[in-house]
Amino acid sequence: MVKIAEVVLELTADGFTNTGRRTKGRVVQDLSGAGFSIQVDDQVKKVVLPAGPFPNKDEAKNALLEYWAKCEEELISSGAPSWQPKV
Repeated sequence: MVKIAEVVLELTADGFTNTGRRTKGRVVQDLSGAGFSIQVDDQVKKVVLPAGPFPNKDEAKNALLEYWAKCEEELISSGAPSWQPKV
């Protein structure tokens, strides 16, 4: 079955430690009523992307912001870039 989702919010983040990298993330709403989830263009090794589903847009947005904060913490503690493109 095809799953269709609407992008309800797109955010960018840049200036990450050790890289200055710019990346994007989205909050999407499953149109079949399964709630909200997040998508990212890039991930940092050892940082787990929150799975969802989230009950509303704001909780999904907060999960994305917390995820990027954890990415920044990992980049600081690792002392080296550890980005991996999302496949």
